[in-house]
Amino acid sequence: MALGRAASDHHDLTSLLEAMSGKIQHRGPDSSGVWQDHNVPLALGHRRLSIVDLSELGHQPMASADGRYMIAYNGEIYNFLSLRRTLEDAGHRFKGHSDTEVLLAAISHWGINTALQKINGMFAIALWDVQAKELHLIRDRFGKKPLYVGWAGGDFIFASELKAFSAHPEFSKTKSINKNALAQFMRFSYVPAPYSIFDNVWTLPAGHRLTLKYDAQLYGADLQKMFEVYFHAGQVIEECRQHGSFLEDDIEIALQDLDAVMNKAVERRMISDVPLGAFLSGGIDSTLVVAMMQEQSSAPIKTFSIGFHEPAYNEAEHAKAIAMHLGTDHHEFYVGSDDVKDCLNLMADMYDEPFADASQIPTYMVAKAAREHVTVVLTGDGGDEMFAGYKRHYDAAAVWRKMRLLPRPLRQVMAKILRVTLPSALKNKHGRINRLLEVMDSEDTLDFYNRIAGQWHDAENLVRGASYVPRLLDKTQYACNGLNTDESFVYWDVLSHLPDRMMVKVDRATMACAMESRAPFMDVNVFKQAWAMPLSYKVRGGQGKYIVRRLLEKYVPKALFDRPKQGFTPPLNTWLCTDLRDWVEGLIADQHSAVNTYFDMPRIAAAWQRCLQGSEADTLRIWNYMMFALWYKRWMR
Repeated sequence: MALGRAASDHHDLTSLLEAMSGKIQHRGPDSSGVWQDHNVPLALGHRRLSIVDLSELGHQPMASADGRYMIAYNGEIYNFLSLRRTLEDAGHRFKGHSDTEVLLAAISHWGINTALQKINGMFAIALWDVQAKELHLIRDRFGKKPLYVGWAGGDFIFASELKAFSAHPEFSKTKSINKNALAQFMRFSYVPAPYSIFDNVWTLPAGHRLTLKYDAQLYGADLQKMFEVYFHAGQVIEECRQHGSFLEDDIEIALQDLDAVMNKAVERRMISDVPLGAFLSGGIDSTLVVAMMQEQSSAPIKTFSIGFHEPAYNEAEHAKAIAMHLGTDHHEFYVGSDDVKDCLNLMADMYDEPFADASQIPTYMVAKAAREHVTVVLTGDGGDEMFAGYKRHYDAAAVWRKMRLLPRPLRQVMAKILRVTLPSALKNKHGRINRLLEVMDSEDTLDFYNRIAGQWHDAENLVRGASYVPRLLDKTQYACNGLNTDESFVYWDVLSHLPDRMMVKVDRATMACAMESRAPFMDVNVFKQAWAMPLSYKVRGGQGKYIVRRLLEKYVPKALFDRPKQGFTPPLNTWLCTDLRDWVEGLIADQHSAVNTYFDMPRIAAAWQRCLQGSEADTLRIWNYMMFALWYKRWMR
C-alpha cells in the first residue's frame, strides 16, 4: 500500500499512511513500514506477508543500494535467483535473500524498461525515483496483483485494495458511485479495468504502468488517459504466431516443450521459506500442477479441495481419488447453504467493490481452511484462458460462425418471433434456448462475445443514468491481428476475464486469509508456448485444452480426469430459491431502499420471477443485484 500526497503536507503523512495500511493488514500481517521523502510530500506504506527471506532484510519499503529508488511492492519475482546470479556476475552485492532486493538491483542495473522485460512474476509495484522525482506504478502482465489509483481531494492515492482509500478523510467524504461502472458490473459480474466502482478512481490494467512527475500539474486529471502499455498481449501473440508455430504433425514436440515449460513454472513457484501446498479441484489444470509439484517434491504435497453436498456440483470425490493416486497429504471441506448465509456479508467486505462470481464463496472457504496448514498455495488458474478451456472458446464460437451467415435483420426478426412464441417454461428450463435468443441478433463477433460473457446485455438501460463505456477489448489499440473467432474469444478472456474476474476472485479470497496464491499456467513463458501452437492443439474433438489433457496422461491415468468440465460453480439457484428467498424478495420489494433507486426495478422483479422458475441466466442476474446490495450496505451507508 502506498500514498503520494500531491497537494500539501499539512497533515502527518506517516499517521495517514499507517491508517491506510491498517485497512489492508490482512494482506501483510507480519510487519509494516512507512517511508517519507523529506524533500517532497510523498510517502510509501507497505504491509508484509513474509514468504522469501523472513528476516528484517526483506522489510519494505526498501531502498536500492545506490539510494536512488525506494520501493513498496506486493507479489513475487519467480526468476529472482537467476537474475541474482546475473547481477552478482555484474558486480552487485546483496545483503539478504529477498526477491525485493533483486528487483531493485535489476532496476538500478538495467533501468525500469529493460528490467520489466526480464522479470517473471506477479506484482503491483510502487517505485519512487528520488533523483528524478518520478513515481512509477506498475502491474504485472496478467493482473495477478491489484493496483488502484485515484484522487482524494488534492491528494493522489494508490493501494492494492480500495479499503485503504476509505481511511483517507477526503475520500470518505466525497466518494460517489460511477454509474457507468455499475452498469458494467451488472453486465459482466465484475467491474472491468480501467474503471472502478467510484468516480475519480481507476484500476491500473494488467501489463500497464503509470508514471507521474512530482511537479507536473496533474491534480484531478483523468488518470486512465496516462496509462501506458508495457506488455501488449496481442502483439506478443502476433510474434508467437509468426515465429513459433508448430507444424500440424509436431504435437509430440509441442508436448515435450509444454512439459518442460510447465515444470519450470511450477519449480519456480515452489520457492518459499514458509509452508506451501496446492488447491486441488479435481479438474485438469489443478491436477497437472499438483502432479508436477509432487514429482518435484521429496515429501507429500499438502492439497486442499472444497465440495458441495449436491452431487451434480461436487468434484471433491474426484479430487480425493487424484490425491490418493499422487500420494498427496489431502484435506477436503464441504460448503452448504448455511455457510453461504454466514459468508455473504463477509464477501461484501472482502471484495470492496461489487463482485458477483458465485465461486468466490467456496474459494474463500477453501483458502481459509488451507491457511491452517500453509501460507502459499499453487493453483490451476489460467489454464482455461491459456489453452481454450471454456465452452465459449469452441461451442459458442461454432454457433456464431454459422449464425453470422444469416443477415442481421433476418436474425433480429427470428429472435423477436421466437421470444414471443416459445413458452416461458421451455425457455427457463433449457438455458441454451434462452442464451441463443439473447445472442441471435448480435451485431458482430465482439458483440456476440460480450453477450455470452455477460448477464444484463443492455445494462445501461437497467442502471438509471448510465452510459456505455468501452472495455480494453473494445479499443482498437488492444487489437490482435490474424485471429479467428475461437482465438479471439480466448484473447479477449486474457484481456479482461482473467485479470478482472478470475484474479480478483482468487487474490481477495486468499489474501483475506493472509495467504499467497501462485498460478504456473499464468507464467509468461507458458502464455507464449500456448500461442505458438495452432488452435488444433488446444481444441479437438469438441473439447478444449487438448494438449493439456495429453500432457496430464503422463502423470495421471486418463480415467481419473476424463469427464465433462464442471467448473467451480455452486448450486446458486437452489440457494437463492430456498434459504435466501425471503431476503431477496424483501430487498426487491423495499420501496425505500437506496439500492433500488439505481435500477429499473420492474426488470429486476421480472428477472426474479424467472429465477424462481429455474432460469440459469436470471439466477446470475439476481446474484449480481444481490451482491451490489450487500456491497452498498457495507461501503456506502
